[in-house]
Amino acid sequence: MIHELTPASDATALDVLKALGVDELSEITWPLPNMEPVSANVYWQAFAEGAPDALIEIGIRKVGYRACRVWATFNEGKRGGVVIAQEIGSLEPQFFTWSACAHEWDARHDRLMSVYQCTKCQVAYRVEVEG
Repeated sequence: MIHELTPASDATALDVLKALGVDELSEITWPLPNMEPVSANVYWQAFAEGAPDALIEIGIRKVGYRACRVWATFNEGKRGGVVIAQEIGSLEPQFFTWSACAHEWDARHDRLMSVYQCTKCQVAYRVEVEG
């Protein structure tokens, strides 16, 4: 199930599926594209940068040797997001990032704004600082 979390275009669910490289939610493969393990700090930093556009309930997947309930976020600007995998019967989560492209970011910084653009797929996003 894909839950839209912020006001977004009607195409948000289609954007999620396109970024995952599938036509239907039931076709999502595991692991997600370009998925890498990260620390809890990196995971929470993604939320500090702004609310995701969608939350994807992936379901139960095998992570290593563990059965985990998995959720992923989707950020339209970055064409990817973060993943939390909670082992069933445990309180120890695992954290990951994923993206449609293995981005190589180029950054331009101004006084109150930074613009990041992938040199491979050209997707870009900006981070503004309140002055």
